[in-house]
Amino acid sequence: MSKIEGNTNSKSVPCHNRDAFLLDVEGELNRIWRYGHRATFLLIEINNYNGITGDYEKILFDEIRKELRTCDRLYFMGEKLFSAILPDTHEGGGEYAALRLKREIVRIAKDKGEDISLNIGLVSTGPEQVSSLKSILSALEKDLERDRQCQMFLSRAGGASLTRETRVLFVSENLKEIKIIRKNLEPVCRIVYFNENIGGLSFDDGIEKCVIILEEGKSSLDILKNIQKNHRLKYIFKILLGDSANPDKYDLVVPREYDPGFLCYAVLRAFSQEQPEKTSKQARKYIDTLTAISAATHQLNQPLQIILGKMELMLLDLDSGHLEPAELKNVLAEIRKHVLLSADINQKINRLTKV
Repeated sequence: MSKIEGNTNSKSVPCHNRDAFLLDVEGELNRIWRYGHRATFLLIEINNYNGITGDYEKILFDEIRKELRTCDRLYFMGEKLFSAILPDTHEGGGEYAALRLKREIVRIAKDKGEDISLNIGLVSTGPEQVSSLKSILSALEKDLERDRQCQMFLSRAGGASLTRETRVLFVSENLKEIKIIRKNLEPVCRIVYFNENIGGLSFDDGIEKCVIILEEGKSSLDILKNIQKNHRLKYIFKILLGDSANPDKYDLVVPREYDPGFLCYAVLRAFSQEQPEKTSKQARKYIDTLTAISAATHQLNQPLQIILGKMELMLLDLDSGHLEPAELKNVLAEIRKHVLLSADINQKINRLTKV
């Protein structure tokens, strides 16, 4: 039996319980079917707190409620578990609300000297595909599990299974977000910085695995050739930031605009491969996921360019005084459509990073 389907024993929030949530989800789905708007559903799990009581759950309920809009509805689902319905909310708005909830609850807990974090599953649906109650609940639990795994990646990889002295990461000291990368990875590997004028590199006999992060258009192939001259390297995992005319030369191609936490996870996964010389099914799935992310970022450029172009034309028409109210309304409606499309693509990218 899943957490959503389980019984709610607590009486701390009797008017907003599991049964009320299930009824309201069905009602919201009916409204989507009738009127064509969107809705986002959240499943919120309290993490890192074992001494939670019914009274403290009520306090958390009130704190979460404060971070939501007046029209949003919050429910108590059971021990350490809440849910929420965000009417008229696109995926982009739902992701922003989830991020805000995580940040604020962590901040409030720290102010009280407590260590609490949130795992949040999220699913959004609209008129293009009206889901059933069962599919919404299933999607929420799957996304909650993905969020748990996503937040545990670094803590898992930082365990005793990684021997720091046998792993080396080569990276440019000018890399974007290098401070975050160094903070996360220094405990599990040696970090060696290089520049475009790098010469031959030497390694100790004990080096087992090596990862290098290269940037597009910065003599990446020359740097790579210099590193690969060393015969002591059993394996080197090559990560490229940006597009490449020769993607087969790299083990992983990551979009230039990347999340530093995700890049750290990619490095850790490269270190943990048992048979790096052969691409396993799991590694292939990971590479395919990154390829899909790269393709999605290209898709994102199109609506953003359209938005920018229409705004430029609108500003010119406003300056000349030739823009009528009806025309302005049409332009804004078109911009809104492409903003929602951008949010859809961004949501796909976000989902892919949780695979």
